[in-house]
Amino acid sequence: MAAPAEGDGKDHSAAAGAAGSRNLAMSAFTGVAWNWGGSAVLAVAQIASTAATARLVAPDEFGLYAAAQAVSAFAGFFCMRAVGQELQRRSSLGPRTAGTAMTVSLLASTAIAGCLVLGAPLWAGAWGLPGAAAAIRIFAIAQFGQSAAAVPLALLRRRLEFGRAAVLETTAIVAGMGLGVALAVRFHSAAALAAGQAGGAILLFVATALSTGHDLRPSFDRDEVRGMTAFASQVSVLGLVSFLTLTLPSWFVARAFGATTLGFYSRARQMAELPADYAGTGIYRVIYPLYGRVRDSAARTRTLLSEAVTLTTGIVWPVFALIAGASPLLIAVVLGPRWHSAASLLSLFCLAVSAAVPTGLLTNCAEALGWMRVIAVRQAVLLTCTVAILGAALLADATVEGMLAGLAAAQWLTYGITLSPFVRSELVSRRVAGIEQGMHALIAAAAYGLAWLCTSLTGGFPSPVRLGCLAATAAAGLAILTIGRARFPAGRVLSRRLAQLAPAGRGRGQWRLRPSVR
Repeated sequence: MAAPAEGDGKDHSAAAGAAGSRNLAMSAFTGVAWNWGGSAVLAVAQIASTAATARLVAPDEFGLYAAAQAVSAFAGFFCMRAVGQELQRRSSLGPRTAGTAMTVSLLASTAIAGCLVLGAPLWAGAWGLPGAAAAIRIFAIAQFGQSAAAVPLALLRRRLEFGRAAVLETTAIVAGMGLGVALAVRFHSAAALAAGQAGGAILLFVATALSTGHDLRPSFDRDEVRGMTAFASQVSVLGLVSFLTLTLPSWFVARAFGATTLGFYSRARQMAELPADYAGTGIYRVIYPLYGRVRDSAARTRTLLSEAVTLTTGIVWPVFALIAGASPLLIAVVLGPRWHSAASLLSLFCLAVSAAVPTGLLTNCAEALGWMRVIAVRQAVLLTCTVAILGAALLADATVEGMLAGLAAAQWLTYGITLSPFVRSELVSRRVAGIEQGMHALIAAAAYGLAWLCTSLTGGFPSPVRLGCLAATAAAGLAILTIGRARFPAGRVLSRRLAQLAPAGRGRGQWRLRPSVR
């Protein structure tokens, strides 16, 4: 998304200097392009990896893997990863700031990895899945690598070197996926999948550390440590509450239905949440550093956030509606016939993440602006709803589908509550919150209906034919939206911002930002 245009002729040298002689709009577009390019590569690699491992590893082993992955993610909130975000929030860094952040990160990551190794049997027993202990120990290595890489990655993004950060991160993750598949061929176990992630995480740490090594001289400044740990602890506590809220359903499924059902649940969740994460983080990683450059101007912040919400809902909602409508076909093609029970779960997960992605965008902004109360209220509401839904599911002996439908409704309620203070403060206009998102919802409903109809009518044909019909349907819908983009809110925003970027005519590769056409 683009940062607000500068059409008043004023000299904004601070922003220009921070962007490295490029305006913020160009930095935003190129940053999102790099991140989404990496996400496209990751999506293809993930589909291939998921398709391969689903045929190499049994559902019960995937259940063990899901439990180990959840425990590792829980431990990540104690690794002080948010010190990287603190570096991005600052307008300037002292000579010892980066080195101190790296020291804090390494100490915390080492300590937490050791706790995971020693406490693996206890964690596995808490899930009722003692077989997960081996995968948890391997995830300790992945935890260390991912956490230790947080500071080098933050430094790259703080300098707006989004391309380098995206290439390094994408390469490491794809390498980890490839290693996981190779090990699964030999061992057919959850531990093999965990080992792949561990290898990718260590590669990421080494590569990013080498890229920023000159900024990571070992140091320890007490004042810096106090400031970093205060912010990181606050962010980690809020993130931990959010994680526990999202993990409770998986724990409930493991305890109530067993490892096999958890395997179906986790694979469906991954198929929905991974593309959502790729799309969302591609925006969040770019827009987070930009808030610091526009926060002094309410008008620029309003434009940045409103357009981000418009583009996010206009793109994400139709895409996930399409996935939901075609879920039986996608499950059969990607996972194989023995996973057919996951199709209904995938549809419901798509409904949930369609609310979670814009909620994450607003949470990202609230954190950058210091609106921690908004985040706390959001998490309190979602946690309360989740506990109530799981309790009702237990008492009513509900199915997994019934439980997940309730959780999806809770996500949408939370989105509305999170959006409300932004509308009241006029950082998101009422038109964006009402009319424009209503139009996006109608387009998403049409996308779901077309995908469902296409999948149902081609039920007796071979999978390649069915996929071809689905792709043709999606392409036709995209063509219609492109032609009629003037009536499509996200299309109008994207067209306007792209029209503002044009060659400056003063030399190859130089660009300028035209005045706003509004």
